[in-house]
Amino acid sequence: LLLSLSCDDLKSDLGLSSLHSKKVLKNIEFSKGLLEAAASGGGGGEEAEAARIKLEEKVEGLSGDKAALETKIYDLEDELKGKDEELMDLKAQLDRMQIESDKAMAESIAVPDE
Repeated sequence: LLLSLSCDDLKSDLGLSSLHSKKVLKNIEFSKGLLEAAASGGGGGEEAEAARIKLEEKVEGLSGDKAALETKIYDLEDELKGKDEELMDLKAQLDRMQIESDKAMAESIAVPDE
């Protein structure tokens, strides 16, 4: 129905200004062009096919990069867990050494019984 309306029809029947009626017609024509292009299979032929292939290659490359990066992340997370365990062991060792040091200090300061 909108496709059959002219600029004057849009102004008189719908109460649009000249500018608005021109914009509406321009958008209708654009939408009509998109529908026709979609109905005809996109139009571009060889160029569209080449662009599609190029995009597919990029997607495949990015997928490979993603897999490699995920593997690297898992490896780094495992390495980090190992470092965390090592850090906990070192903290426990430091705590034991501190206790032994405090005990030795206390024994050296202690006053002998008379």
